[in-house]
Amino acid sequence: MDVKPTNISVDGETLSIKWERSTTENENPHKSEYEASWLRQWAYALNRVEVQPIPNDVSLLEIDFKGLQEKYPSEGGDLPLSSEGYRIYLSQIYDRITKHGAVVIRNRGLDTEAIISDLLPKDKEVIPTHFGRIEDLRTDNTTNENTDQLGYTNAGVDLHTDQPFIANPVSDLIILLTKHSLVCNSYSRFVLLMKVEKTLWLTLAMQHTT
Repeated sequence: MDVKPTNISVDGETLSIKWERSTTENENPHKSEYEASWLRQWAYALNRVEVQPIPNDVSLLEIDFKGLQEKYPSEGGDLPLSSEGYRIYLSQIYDRITKHGAVVIRNRGLDTEAIISDLLPKDKEVIPTHFGRIEDLRTDNTTNENTDQLGYTNAGVDLHTDQPFIANPVSDLIILLTKHSLVCNSYSRFVLLMKVEKTLWLTLAMQHTT
């Protein structure tokens, strides 16, 4: 049901709302009246302070990997950039994640291992979980070691993000989203979960302030 108001007015301490006519023939429009005292009593967000939405200007998050390669070509070895270019690349990633909680890396391709390698410190490796080195969330994935649901598994699950009590929790958790098509360049997004959590908690706190 999608009923919309046709008129809203305030008379003293009373709020009146007249609703659009029902589809039922010969039925008069419904009118609702609310006393200000009743509205104040049941308001769920009285004196709420609006939380500014996260900026939707993607350009603030973007890094053009191809542009960096052209400016700082590889010197050979495993790095896809020169040592200076690699340092600038990591610095740009850190800057965007610190400021905005996310980064969009364009023109890096869809080689997940290469992207992971970009971000790993020297001689460090990804900590595997129950699903393997990488947990592929696609429904048709064939890369996971296990494809069961943790809520229903009888496996001995050692490490998972739902287990904050483990002795050595992971220090960083990154969600990697990739998109590609025949008409656009591929790009990758890294989302810093702590930034998302902070935004959600701030929003909830503002909504429940009375």
